[in-house]
Amino acid sequence: MEWREILMKRFALLVTSVFLVSGAAHAAGKDFPSGPLALEPVIFQYAVYLIEPITENPMDLTKRILTRKYSHFKLADTPDPKQNSLRIRVNHRVQEVYRPPDLESLRRFGKGVSKDQAEKLQRVSSAIIIDVALPLKNRSSGLQDASQFIADLSKATNGVIWDEDTRQCFDADTWTAARIDTFQNGNPDVSSQITIHAYKDGDYIRAITLGMAKLGLPDIEVSDFSWSDNRNVGQLINLVAQLSYEMGIVQEAGRFRLNIDDIQHRNVRNRMKQSRYDNVEEEINIRIVEGIRDQGDPHNRIMEIIFDDVPGNNKQEKIDAMLSRLWGWKDNITQVQHNTAILAASEKARRKLPQIRKQIQKGLAPGEYYLVKAPFDTPTGGTEWMWVEVLSWEDKREIIGLLKNQPFYIPTLKAGARVTIQAEDVFDYIHRLSDGTSTGNETGALIRKYSQE
Repeated sequence: MEWREILMKRFALLVTSVFLVSGAAHAAGKDFPSGPLALEPVIFQYAVYLIEPITENPMDLTKRILTRKYSHFKLADTPDPKQNSLRIRVNHRVQEVYRPPDLESLRRFGKGVSKDQAEKLQRVSSAIIIDVALPLKNRSSGLQDASQFIADLSKATNGVIWDEDTRQCFDADTWTAARIDTFQNGNPDVSSQITIHAYKDGDYIRAITLGMAKLGLPDIEVSDFSWSDNRNVGQLINLVAQLSYEMGIVQEAGRFRLNIDDIQHRNVRNRMKQSRYDNVEEEINIRIVEGIRDQGDPHNRIMEIIFDDVPGNNKQEKIDAMLSRLWGWKDNITQVQHNTAILAASEKARRKLPQIRKQIQKGLAPGEYYLVKAPFDTPTGGTEWMWVEVLSWEDKREIIGLLKNQPFYIPTLKAGARVTIQAEDVFDYIHRLSDGTSTGNETGALIRKYSQE
């Protein structure tokens, strides 16, 4: 019998975080207008939570650091985006009006924050809050300097950094590595300055950036994809984000050109190129529209990537086709007879299906999903075994999911197709956890072994 093993089409950059929100799908807006992407004002907010006692007045300490190294920033009661300016204030009632993330949130959004720091954040009473305003021409250098200023302030106070735009906490060293050291010739690695929140939205996933406003740019959205495409979609978003900063213009309304070779930031360009197979299209024009804000979205313009001009019978087929064009793909087919050992391994996997169904019905963690291996009839009377990502399993006998292989022998079926399979036909499963590890595939090693004999 024929068998196919899934290979994820591209391992892209890890999506920075997962944001727990539920919502309903919404229609996209009109074509994103042509012209410059970056607009003024460029305004954002950082803070340092004072989790340790300090001997100096926090405002005096902050002003002393500012005067010593960052005198090109002007202090102002209201930040003025026509010049590099800061508004600094100390809040002594943060548990009431500027509450830090709780322990559960810090496990997801705390970058380098230790257990001791996380626990102290739950009792912290004071924070130094800094509003930053920059002219558009100074957005890169101003962002770099403001980030360094916050790092210096964090080190001087042993405080924990808060980025209001990305809703993340950092210790000083992690902040420096991510937000300062990643600049190259004055250009930021945009992916290190933002985060991507991905969450369940109906049957599918919606992802949106947080933090693009720090560069005067719109945040970027992709909706209606599945968890197994999360990394590739994250890489697509990061590519659009970098080119939005470096190219800075939409030449044709509703269109945006993607070409990795256009990236000026050498490390980002190399990382993107290493994330591709050979069978890619070097240049792709994607469709962009004005996104519609959802609950929890940043208060910023939104640029949504859509796929309505890509061939496919549904949006998920279109997304899969676009990701394949951009990152390339590789799928293997293995022909092997299901012998006694393979069938025994399959039966062992199948005994776990009732428990798997209960887990799916109860609800999986963000980024967690199941794949099941199922048979599909070929036009010649054969069977092609392929992997299906489970979307729902309400009926005991029927599983609804998305096909995750590109069929070799079934020309009418495409990767991304929504399919219904019978639970009794399932041959094996893969359980992919949100940390990237997986369990299952009981038959996989045996099939690879016997196919080589």
